This record gives sequence, C-alpha cells and structure tokens, in this order.
Amino acid sequence: MADFEKQIGALWLKKSIKGVSFMSGELTIDDKKIKVTVFKNNHKTKDNQPDYQIYPMRDLAAPVPITPTAKEDIDDEGVPF
Repeated sequence: MADFEKQIGALWLKKSIKGVSFMSGELTIDDKKIKVTVFKNNHKTKDNQPDYQIYPMRDLAAPVPITPTAKEDIDDEGVPF
C-alpha cells in the first residue's frame, strides 16, 4: 500500500489574468525542489488521456528564444524596419 503520510509537495488553486484556473506549487523529489504548474487538459478526447497536465515552471528571469517553426509563421507586414 502507498505511503500517504509522506508529503512531497503542495499546490494552490489560482486564476490567470484571462480567467483560466490552474494550480501552482512545489514538489520535492530526491531532495530537489521543483516548481510546477498544473493545467486542466482541455483537449482530452479519450478516457485514457490525462485530466490534468503538469509542467515545470520556467524561470521568468531567463529569456526564452522565440523562433518560428515555418516560413509562414513570420509576419513581415507590420514591422517598421
């Protein structure tokens, strides 16, 4: 039987600026703390797909490179230079 007495983390219910409900919190696994966000799987179409999806929270201080995946993703129309 699983040991439910040892807590490995906690989650808090939150709501985004756009009104999307989600959970955020921290898990401790092998003495390493991992910040996570949890979103409801709104694309679920089958019972064997997850109800919720867990993502590691990215460091907001670190820049995230944005690269288009295809030529048509590049919009040169409104660029002033």
